[in-house]
Amino acid sequence: MRPPAASAADERPLVELTPAAATAPAPAVSSAPGFTRAVRCSGAGCSSSSSSSSSSSDEGGGGVYPGNAISTTKYTAASFVPKSLFEQFRRAANCFFLVVACVSFSPLAPYRAVSVLLPLVVVVGAAMAKEAVEDWRRKQQDIEVNSRKVEVYDGTQSFHQTEWKKLQVGDIVKVKKDEFFPADLVLLSSSYEDGICYVETMNLDGETNLKRKQSLDVTAGLNEDHSFHTFKAFIQCEDPNEKLYSFLGTLHYNGQQYPLSPQQILLRDSKLRNTNQIYGIVIFTGHDTKIELLVGCLMRRNHLMKELLLQLQGNLTSISVHEYDPVFGRKVDRTYKLLNTLEFSSARKRMSVIVRTEEGRLFLFCKGADSVILERLSKDNSKACLTNTKCHIDEYSEAGLRTLALAYRELTEDEYVAWNMEYSAAKNSVHNDHDVAVEKASENIEKDLVLLGATAVEDRLQKGVPECIHKLAQAGIKIWILTGDKLETAVNIGYACNLLRKGMEEVYITLDNPGTNVPEEHSGESSGMAPYEQIGRKLEDARRQILQKGTSAPFALIIDGNALTHALMGGLKTTFLDLAVDCVSVLCCRISPKQKALITRLVKNRIRKTTLAIGDGANDVGMLQEADIGVGISGAEGMQAHAMFSAQPGYNDWFISFYNVAFTSLPVIALGVFDKDVSSRVCLEVPSLHQDGVNNLFFSWSRILSWMLNGVCCSIIIYFGALHAVLIQAVRQDGHVAGFDILGVTMYSCVVWTVNCQLALYISYFTWIQHFVIWGSILIWYTFLVIYGSFPPTISTSAYHVFWEACASSPLYWLSTLVIVVTALIPYFLYKITQSLFYPQHCDQAQRPNSK
Repeated sequence: MRPPAASAADERPLVELTPAAATAPAPAVSSAPGFTRAVRCSGAGCSSSSSSSSSSSDEGGGGVYPGNAISTTKYTAASFVPKSLFEQFRRAANCFFLVVACVSFSPLAPYRAVSVLLPLVVVVGAAMAKEAVEDWRRKQQDIEVNSRKVEVYDGTQSFHQTEWKKLQVGDIVKVKKDEFFPADLVLLSSSYEDGICYVETMNLDGETNLKRKQSLDVTAGLNEDHSFHTFKAFIQCEDPNEKLYSFLGTLHYNGQQYPLSPQQILLRDSKLRNTNQIYGIVIFTGHDTKIELLVGCLMRRNHLMKELLLQLQGNLTSISVHEYDPVFGRKVDRTYKLLNTLEFSSARKRMSVIVRTEEGRLFLFCKGADSVILERLSKDNSKACLTNTKCHIDEYSEAGLRTLALAYRELTEDEYVAWNMEYSAAKNSVHNDHDVAVEKASENIEKDLVLLGATAVEDRLQKGVPECIHKLAQAGIKIWILTGDKLETAVNIGYACNLLRKGMEEVYITLDNPGTNVPEEHSGESSGMAPYEQIGRKLEDARRQILQKGTSAPFALIIDGNALTHALMGGLKTTFLDLAVDCVSVLCCRISPKQKALITRLVKNRIRKTTLAIGDGANDVGMLQEADIGVGISGAEGMQAHAMFSAQPGYNDWFISFYNVAFTSLPVIALGVFDKDVSSRVCLEVPSLHQDGVNNLFFSWSRILSWMLNGVCCSIIIYFGALHAVLIQAVRQDGHVAGFDILGVTMYSCVVWTVNCQLALYISYFTWIQHFVIWGSILIWYTFLVIYGSFPPTISTSAYHVFWEACASSPLYWLSTLVIVVTALIPYFLYKITQSLFYPQHCDQAQRPNSK
């Protein structure tokens, strides 16, 4: 705890909340709007500014800054019921049913109020209970975070521990290795002499690579507790904002001004790594910190990700590097202006940047998988250099390292201007072939490259992985590795994790390719054959080899993506699976996300065994969804992978809200107003028909439960039908597989079609009005999808352009919708035919004589 004496409190560093001009040199940015944060930090002997703080203006750096305690709860005990009810009835669907429930109390209502009110109470009550549980959990988390401890300077040449929630702007804190930063800090010094430190920002941006931060040289020497007794400084900086990658401010120290940049900023909830300790000044606390402001802006996750990418791209406008100058015989600093970034993707397997040097020369630098870079090299590359680099890549791969190749080319001004016009037009295009156009433009510039070299990075296995896999193998569980790594790297990882063991006979199935480093005895045997025939022969030879040796030696199958392309086609599919099942271990390398899903589906459907898939990346999603059990690990790449039941909403919010309002309401109204099972003449002739209503035949529990059962059957058919027909298929024209956005549109299209078509089957007496409202409701759905999807993604979210760009042009979408809808209608159709033929109701019996 802090010293209780008033004098001790006076000595601690403080915040100057009055305008800066009164107590410090006028900051350079004092007149600029958006730069009003003023922080005065002093050591012993300072007088308190608390009294002046509370009375000062909020402008010009004044006003009381918030404390460091945070609260992420939405409710209090007093506000929960009214506020939660308000939140529930802000939703259009709930408001609709509330109005219907109110109308149901009218004596004119043809239905009982409880049939409308009870579902509404259950839905709203369940939602409120869920809100209460979630808010309670947030409250517990807030208490845990606010109670964390950090060392703060008390003005007596020493630091003492205090809770995070008690920190104030202007405090000097000491954060130690592997601790989180309690607030947004300006880095003053670290345990390194040059003032550098390493920060992990996974909680902010999901990235696991460490960021290097460095203090100003003028404060780097303040690396002892006693250094701050005479420390006095003033900081003028930008107002609190949610931009993680930008910061602008000025440090006034010893009569001089020093600019502050993001390099000196340590953000709350990031963690200190590989550094014993740092000292920093608190500049933003509590809900003023960047992470808290960013969370406040998280109305839509997709919008957030787009902003983060835009901020990152917008700030990387220049690159400073150290180069060795052979003329001067020393390293020199060069600055390159970044002109274009050709982004990395799993399909491209490379990334490029185009830069301009200080002399005005233009260069393209490209990095990526060696197989992709090497095929784009100019013929003028040195053969010796190319051979040596390939050897080095093979050596790195054999050591279990992940490799990248680097290359460049110099561009002429005319060449770049012409290409940039093509690339800009492709980037700004809005049509189905957008990605194709961008990729084509990228291909046009990423060619005739000059090889620079290769890099290798170690990707260590987590602790305990080999032991775990060994125990699973002993338990009789077969383990397959499906990876995008190249063959040599995958094999070494296989040995490292005990999937491959000494004594195993390795069976290699690859296309004969000089660029693939496969043992000689497994290659070159059938290079003159067509790829499909070549893979078929290798599979048969391997199967024969295993059958001859029997169980005397365990076998391991090693197959790459090129070979799998053919092995998963036609009759080879069965041969491949039989071979894989006969092997103790299977290692599939250089495979795409879709191939992972196809292999999982093949094993699940053909072997009829329970399959478990584990992954931690976005490229594992298809595989996890295909498996009987999908486990998404929150690991190095964040929780990008999801199991089949991931608790994600299947539909866009507004799809659900308009369900009863626009897509299905008119046919129901038309049914109630215009439909008649027999004519009025027959009703007069057979009065006993009215007994059905008197006996409550149409609203009996058996009828209600049968309709509920029908709804469940239709839901199951639509969900699993769409899931297996669409989710991992290449619906988009660029070959990308369908995601939850396309799945949601497909399922909802099936729902709208099924409900309206089932009403058409139920109707006994058609008029043009019934036709108009039934088929018109379906048309309204597609019209809504087009209009709503044209709104910005901040509004339309998962519906943004999904129909025009993915569904409308996809035969798979239309075929899946047709098949699923027909399948969903079959149970009710059969029920109606069976009832009419064998268990006719009064109306059915009355209709037959009149139909003759």
